[in-house]
Amino acid sequence: MSGKKALICFTVCFSVFIFWGALGHGPFKRFALAQKKPMDQPDVDMFMGNWKDSKIRMEFGKLEVRDILTRCTGDPLSPGKKGAVLTDINAVSYAVLKPHASTKPSVLKSEQHIYYIVSGKGTIKAGAQTADLFEGIGIIMPPGIEFTISNPGDELLAMYRITEPIPSGFRPRTTMVVRSEYDNTISTNLRRGSSNDWLFEREDGLSTLVALNPVMYEPRSMVPPHVHPDDVEEVWIAVKGDLFLQVGSQRRNFPAGTAYKVPADSRTPHANINTDEVSKKLLWMMKVPVVTVPGGRKEDDLKGII
Repeated sequence: MSGKKALICFTVCFSVFIFWGALGHGPFKRFALAQKKPMDQPDVDMFMGNWKDSKIRMEFGKLEVRDILTRCTGDPLSPGKKGAVLTDINAVSYAVLKPHASTKPSVLKSEQHIYYIVSGKGTIKAGAQTADLFEGIGIIMPPGIEFTISNPGDELLAMYRITEPIPSGFRPRTTMVVRSEYDNTISTNLRRGSSNDWLFEREDGLSTLVALNPVMYEPRSMVPPHVHPDDVEEVWIAVKGDLFLQVGSQRRNFPAGTAYKVPADSRTPHANINTDEVSKKLLWMMKVPVVTVPGGRKEDDLKGII
């Protein structure tokens, strides 16, 4: 516990110091303002996608799905197709269900879905369970359960969807899992050291991700630039409000509707930056390596989460 408190303290203090540089002051000015990509850095534009740039495809009869990030089929640090960068989860997508529409009863096979509702109202029925859908609700839909999503209202029901594979040996839940982000105090970028605030974690039924959570980025703040090894997969989605992101020396706009995967090579730092006077909302998810701890037990290696 003391390690987490130290990490949080370091994050707050170092964020202020580096953010001063991100605004054009101090020793980090060059880092914050550089725009060009040196030859040895991953091309950040290939790691980004916005649902507005994707074609619509229909799933479950009525659900309109637009992919943002998809699986990588080549070099994870030099993708051959924009947005095709995922190595652990299968897809990050945006989906809508039009007013007075319902999906046809469907069953997932060899994968499970995580839904995060961003607007509209509806219901989801899975087996004997029924849950209301509205902004801030998260759903884990395991394979093998017949489910239907309905939108009885006059507005679009909009959501982000993360598709997880079912690894060998993983035992999915036998019922859907429903959570509200408002059941706990929502996390901010300056205090993400505690798993108590996560919307979903491994114990809730995630098959690949260690955690998924909405994060409010405080006004005029950032998380210190840091790197991840190649066995970490971290994805951010800008849900409400426009930000900036920094990957190595490359700074890009990070508008709502955009997702990006952090290039994981143990040497390219990244950071999200909120330069405005109002909070911005993001959705964060991460897969970390599994390590063996004393006694031979397997645990997720959480030391890289800040």
